[in-house]
Amino acid sequence: MNHPILESFRKTIAYLITWLVFAVISFFFLYFKHHLSLEGSILNSIMVNLFFAVMGLTIWYAVYYSYPEKIDISNVIINHCISASVIILFLVGSVTLFNKVLLNPYDANFIQQHIKGFVFTCLIFYITAVLVYYNIVYNYYLKQRKENEERLLSIIKQTELDMLKSQINPHFLFNSLNSISSLTITNPAKAQEMIIKLSDYLRYSIKYNSTQLTTLQAELDNMLRYLDIEKIRFGSRLNYRTNINEDCYKATLPVMILQPLFENAIKHGVYESVNTITLEIEAVMNDNYLVIKVRNNYDSEVPSRKGAGIGLKNIKERLRLTYMTEGLMNFSKTDEVFEVQILIPQQIINEPNLYEQHQGVIS
Repeated sequence: MNHPILESFRKTIAYLITWLVFAVISFFFLYFKHHLSLEGSILNSIMVNLFFAVMGLTIWYAVYYSYPEKIDISNVIINHCISASVIILFLVGSVTLFNKVLLNPYDANFIQQHIKGFVFTCLIFYITAVLVYYNIVYNYYLKQRKENEERLLSIIKQTELDMLKSQINPHFLFNSLNSISSLTITNPAKAQEMIIKLSDYLRYSIKYNSTQLTTLQAELDNMLRYLDIEKIRFGSRLNYRTNINEDCYKATLPVMILQPLFENAIKHGVYESVNTITLEIEAVMNDNYLVIKVRNNYDSEVPSRKGAGIGLKNIKERLRLTYMTEGLMNFSKTDEVFEVQILIPQQIINEPNLYEQHQGVIS
């Protein structure tokens, strides 16, 4: 940590000007109030304020190298007692010798009579300077600690988001590769089409890191690739349609945040039904939020396979980590329709629960 006064030319000049002002005030006080000679008033004003200026600079080092976090508190007290004693003794000795040698008897006698008050002033100045410098050092370390904590939280957040994202891609990739393997025998043309779409899909998914935002347009384009891949696998059993307001396409959202919704719909809808499953995606802007609904029908007569719910949990956790807000996702289930609604703030917010405020925006 640099000296807080000497770290910049501007601060140094301001510091010197401050003591120059004090020197002028001291001169008028000595010359007009106590009637010292012109020479005595000038010399004492310059000498004393120069001493205090130098003292103010040197006290910093006593503070910086005696910070309680570096050494024991008892050593801090001892160091400052020694430092204050040396400084005050040097001041008293210098002032006394200076006045006896250079000033007339009246001036020298006046300074000697007020030496105790001078020592007291010096002590008060030392204590004040120490407290000010300790406050500067404390704020410096507090700022450093805060910056380190923010960097650590950022690293942790990035790691958590990467872990959440990494749980999604392999699952889909393994299923797609298995389907491609089957299609190479039964329908090579479809297998080739699926490989191309899968390549484009994966290129998009690795293009961004987990903390980046993308537009709804880009996200939907990639999700439609995903649905096209799945439609190659399931044929007429899977249909999808979109209903997106024009003002939504440029809205931002975390990259790959929608993929688990579609994967969940296919897993619990298409996989478990012999009928056609329709997946619907709707989006509107409401105030400063992008409101997205993804719903699908399912066969209520077929027992639902039990899953770990990783997809929906990932979405909820990613939204919380990205926007530092709870209540950005909710879902509902009727006899034949499963629906998920998510809210995407268009700026970072911090509100306890937003779902209730926007419930029913898309109906």
